[in-house]
Amino acid sequence: MTTNLNTAAAARAEYRTWATEQLGAEQLRLQDVADTTSRPQTRAMAQRNLDLISAEINRRWFALTPNQRQAKMRG
Repeated sequence: MTTNLNTAAAARAEYRTWATEQLGAEQLRLQDVADTTSRPQTRAMAQRNLDLISAEINRRWFALTPNQRQAKMRG
């Protein structure tokens, strides 16, 4: 059981690292807009764009085989 938990935790960490690299500055900018703006329309638009970016990252990640994921993580 512990091995499975460790493997799952490692897979989540690997995904977070990869997704962060993919999102980069655009995600950080949109998150800043969503967190700091007082205009509801702007906040909603920034959040919607973040959701779209996250969905695309998830699609790309889960389209990879485990070996491809490891290769991407190694650079």
